[in-house]
Amino acid sequence: MEVSKHFHSLGIPFLISPEYLKQRNLGQVDVCFLLNNKVVIAECKSSGPFVSKRQLTRLHNALEQICMILECEGLLIVVYGFAKSLTSAYPFNIKKIGELR
Repeated sequence: MEVSKHFHSLGIPFLISPEYLKQRNLGQVDVCFLLNNKVVIAECKSSGPFVSKRQLTRLHNALEQICMILECEGLLIVVYGFAKSLTSAYPFNIKKIGELR
C-alpha cells in the first residue's frame, strides 16, 4: 500500500503481531513507525476520518501498551481520503485522534 510506504519512509517502521494485540483485546494496527522517539500509529480509512468509539478505545489501548514497552511517547492518527492518483504532492489527509505523553 502506498500509504504504508509513505509513512514508513518517514521513520523507522515496525510490525506488531496481530496475535499479540488480539490476545490483549487491543486494536489491530494498520501502520506503525517510530519518528523522533515517538510511536506513531496510523489508522487508514479510504473515506472519511471516522473511527468508532470502540475502535478508538482499542487503538488507544494498543498505543499505550506499545509506548509502555518502548518507554516513549505516542501519537495516533487517522489517514483518509486517498487520491485516485498518487502523483499529487499529498494524496491523502491526516487527522490526529490521540496522543500519549
